[in-house]
Amino acid sequence: MDCLKGVQRLTEWVKKPAVIESDCHNPMLALNSESDNRASFSNIVKEIKCNLSAILKVTVVCKVGRKCNRVAHELAQLAKRSLHSVVWRDQAPSCIHELLCYDCKQLSK
Repeated sequence: MDCLKGVQRLTEWVKKPAVIESDCHNPMLALNSESDNRASFSNIVKEIKCNLSAILKVTVVCKVGRKCNRVAHELAQLAKRSLHSVVWRDQAPSCIHELLCYDCKQLSK
């Protein structure tokens, strides 16, 4: 469900190809599969695919290791502690600045 919400925000704000990463193996397999999905979350997968195909021409969906997903993990922990929904569009919350800097350094290598 969180992936669906993220994709809905993505399609609202970003009109370019995107990369969607997750450390959840089965949902990533389902999103990359061309065949019908019979998993318990198949309706969510269909809705995500519909959102992506309607807006974005090319989207990469890939599974990454948990170590590569530390920013998402920290944001999820922050969400658990928050009493309301928050979106950061131009500036990240301070709790992930160090992780973002590390990730950006890794990308530039």
